[in-house]
Amino acid sequence: CLVLEAFDKNPFLPAFYADPVGNALETELQFLLMHYHQLKQFSQRADEALETITDFTLFKDTIFADTNLSDPGDKGMFDVLYNFLSAKLRAPDLVIYLQGSDNLILERVCQRSRSMEMQIDTAYFVRLNRAYEKFFSRFNGPVRVINADLLDCIKRPEALQEVLQVIDAALVLH
Repeated sequence: CLVLEAFDKNPFLPAFYADPVGNALETELQFLLMHYHQLKQFSQRADEALETITDFTLFKDTIFADTNLSDPGDKGMFDVLYNFLSAKLRAPDLVIYLQGSDNLILERVCQRSRSMEMQIDTAYFVRLNRAYEKFFSRFNGPVRVINADLLDCIKRPEALQEVLQVIDAALVLH
């Protein structure tokens, strides 16, 4: 079963890109709740042999919250809700971190050409990339890092097979 992030369902996202500081809390809380509800339905079926692949985890929400929530009170409120919700979910069997250079990240943002993302300073995406690197440098769970600059499935579609081999090998070891 494939579960994709429904980013376009977050009503606060366009306002966030127009004013990141003024709209961070609503945006991050909405994403946290959306992700929780998307993941909850699969987490409760742990007894079933249902393979679920998502393009997000709740970990992602902490990375964005750490980047976007500058007010300690807002961050504290987010953390309380995150801890409550994450305790109710089954931990992922494997996390794939698609690591990319700043240039690749900025290139991908430009390629997907979402008008709201074009409003924000590109330095934001660089800060976010640093936040991902920091998070995964201390992540304890089952993770495989794939260098997207080397295994670029967009420029080289055949690289997808190499990525799938990495994932298959990691799942066998888990």
